[in-house]
Amino acid sequence: MLRDMYIVQFIDHYYSSWYLSKTMLINTDKTKYTKGDIIVFEDNKYLVLEDYAYLRVAKYNCKINPLVSLIEQIPNV
Repeated sequence: MLRDMYIVQFIDHYYSSWYLSKTMLINTDKTKYTKGDIIVFEDNKYLVLEDYAYLRVAKYNCKINPLVSLIEQIPNV
């Protein structure tokens, strides 16, 4: 399924102040993502922020620690 993926960047360290960095057309297997999912596209990892009307993601550069809650590891959420 072809979908538009909207890559956002945060201006401050708050969830409400972000701007659209880039829009990419991706081919996905899933029709719906949940908050916190990781999408790997062209050797880059993206963290799903929301998938309601638009698939909004942010670049993800961190490793996931299985001993810490995933919500605590997601930046700016």
